[in-house]
Amino acid sequence: LGLLIKHYDFGKPQEDERVFTYMMSFCMGKDEVLHRVAMQGLFHIFSRQADLMNKAHKVLSRALLPKNADIMHVTVLRSFSEFLKGEDELVNSLQRQESKKRLENIETE
Repeated sequence: LGLLIKHYDFGKPQEDERVFTYMMSFCMGKDEVLHRVAMQGLFHIFSRQADLMNKAHKVLSRALLPKNADIMHVTVLRSFSEFLKGEDELVNSLQRQESKKRLENIETE
């Protein structure tokens, strides 16, 4: 489920929000495995629409409570780490492109 969300292009932000709503409902359920998979899916959605992370802060905080299994903590923290790595790569890529454009502009002047 998480990989489907990661690799499927929903095309429109409204569709991402609909999938986000479904993933949030799975995060509220009792099944721990489904909960972990839904958490991974949420982070894949966050990579496309980071502002949705603000809507999920309670679910993310609840998943990290001490009463939850260690595997849930590992899943959330690993997913968050992967999200941050992706964001860092995006920022670095944009900075390289901007630097390249500036150099091209300087050379043409």
